[in-house]
Amino acid sequence: MRNRNRIAIIGIGSFGWNLLHQLIESGHEVLAIDKEMGRVEKAAELAADAVCLEATDSQALADQELHELDLIIVTLAHFESLITCASILMEQKVRRLLVRAQTPLEEKILRMLGVTELFDPDEQASRNLVRHLFESESLQRMQPLGLFRIVEIPVPGALMGKRIMDVGLRLKYRLNLITVRRKDSEGKSAVLGVPDPEGVIVAGDRWVIFGHRQDLEIFLNDYS
Repeated sequence: MRNRNRIAIIGIGSFGWNLLHQLIESGHEVLAIDKEMGRVEKAAELAADAVCLEATDSQALADQELHELDLIIVTLAHFESLITCASILMEQKVRRLLVRAQTPLEEKILRMLGVTELFDPDEQASRNLVRHLFESESLQRMQPLGLFRIVEIPVPGALMGKRIMDVGLRLKYRLNLITVRRKDSEGKSAVLGVPDPEGVIVAGDRWVIFGHRQDLEIFLNDYS
């Protein structure tokens, strides 16, 4: 084999299991990660290593030193867990990240987060063209994804001058900040990519937030 890569698969469901087989048969060294011990024990029979952990646990992922691997593939089916995991991995500066996107809306959210390599195992052949992510000034309306929503809102005035991490979006409201829109010196709306928790909120900022409908309503009511 010309190149033997070290690869991690996060999420060993039916697709992740088949992918594990294919990568091993191709001669790659694979680390299998899943939160269900049964899946991990099964994967351990084939993979170079298999670890049981929660993919949204930043410290647990950091302990695996994934930044030293050649490729991380995230195949999680639960979208909230998937975007949280992808955000953590980007913060940990992994070499290469490939993330599953099952719908155009999921694709759009992940690209707003800054993920550049996406795949849909069910519709891969149809993804030849990627729509421009920011055709309109804002999402404006809440967009449905089951019981979850994506919403773009102007940051409440009461939060100006605070750091993003001080708002407690995840700890207090269980919400994920996907990205921040901010006007540049020419007054044009620009997307800042993956939000910096230490970043200071400035006037005119708009947040793109993902979370459960009820949690979003609580947050919005707190600052209405």
